[in-house]
Amino acid sequence: MGGIRLCVMILLLFLLIYPSAARMGYDIVASAGGSTFELHRSTKYMSFSLDSSVRGSGNFSRLNSISDIAGVSSKEATSCTKNGSLNYSEQIRLITKEGPVLVTANLASYNLSELPANVVFKDSAYITVDEQWPTSFADLKKIAYKGHRIRTRERYENNGDVVATSLDSWTLAKDSLYRAFNNRTIILASLAQQEVKLDLASNRTSYYGLNLATIGELTNLDVIKRGSSGEAAGRVTQDYRGTQKMNLAIRMNDLVIKPPVEDQWLECCPSGSMYERLFGNQSI
Repeated sequence: MGGIRLCVMILLLFLLIYPSAARMGYDIVASAGGSTFELHRSTKYMSFSLDSSVRGSGNFSRLNSISDIAGVSSKEATSCTKNGSLNYSEQIRLITKEGPVLVTANLASYNLSELPANVVFKDSAYITVDEQWPTSFADLKKIAYKGHRIRTRERYENNGDVVATSLDSWTLAKDSLYRAFNNRTIILASLAQQEVKLDLASNRTSYYGLNLATIGELTNLDVIKRGSSGEAAGRVTQDYRGTQKMNLAIRMNDLVIKPPVEDQWLECCPSGSMYERLFGNQSI
């Protein structure tokens, strides 16, 4: 079987990566074996802060969102369409920095037939993205309401990990804090015959704290912890109606340790430089 194999270390990034307007980003489009893979991510060097407070009676509507900065996003929608008494305050802090991105592509094409008149190729592609974009986000909310009805929904995401709440209430006292941090993301994509596999891992931390007292129609909590291939590795969904008091803290953490190339294989015996770096000269 004849074969052709091509390995490319893409540092110039001209073929796969295009800078997004007014921000640092990349767009990857790859096809192999009848499969197609696309990846679009971006960040900016910026800091953002918001301090707001609203107090009074009447109607109220608020829409607040941050759209996918280095995999971090948030969205809030709060409104009361009938007369009610409201005390609302919020503090937001967002800091993002640009950093290096390394893309490696390994491409292969194999001849599956030895007959010159009937040449069949099997294509595959393996793409690795090592992205180092420090991002820190925090959102502190306090809501006190009494009236006909208030509806408030919030959703936070940190590179696949999700925390979301939804409330329809007549009497509400809600304090919440969300924090997210990430400084490195590694994305692995494998393309073969009619198949795409994707793995994502990050140095990321998410925290959500909630102190709640409510009387109303619905209280919903949804928490999703994503695995490396995007599946819901863990999920908690809760629904309540009527009168509730809730106090909770949710933490989700991940750690990526990508070894240097020379350390990716363990030695077969407990000796040599690998063993000494791990255990020193001690005997076991």
